[in-house]
Amino acid sequence: MKKAIISALLVILSVVFCACGGFTSYRDTNGDDDYTLQNITENDILNGIGSTSISAVSSRKGNTGKYEVGIFSGVEQLEKFLPGAYEITVSLKTESGNLRLLLCTSDKILYDFQPNGEDQTYVLDTRADTVYFKIAGEKAKFKLEYKITNKLS
Repeated sequence: MKKAIISALLVILSVVFCACGGFTSYRDTNGDDDYTLQNITENDILNGIGSTSISAVSSRKGNTGKYEVGIFSGVEQLEKFLPGAYEITVSLKTESGNLRLLLCTSDKILYDFQPNGEDQTYVLDTRADTVYFKIAGEKAKFKLEYKITNKLS
């Protein structure tokens, strides 16, 4: 019985340590004021590698969204835009780590938002491709607010 409990405990601890491994693989090696990604590549962003986060709160109401994270690592798709015209307004505050907020198609990056900037606006006019609004981070702590307006309506 005692042997079974110890084995079960070891399995649980192994799962916990493996699940947290994504955070230990990313380090902020470029300093506090440089938010450039060091490990995640453009190919990772375009193809998506998944993400993990700790202490995350997100909300979406109508055409606005908020996302606040204590630690974020990986790539996450926030929105998907079908062909059309949109205005995207973003307020982003990066407190630590490395972070990139961008618009991309399945094969190229279209636009990067500044990692620290209020009321950044980008008009997206896509007639053929689907466009993705993604965030990529390496141990990033940030606050994001955004608003999307459909310009065709």
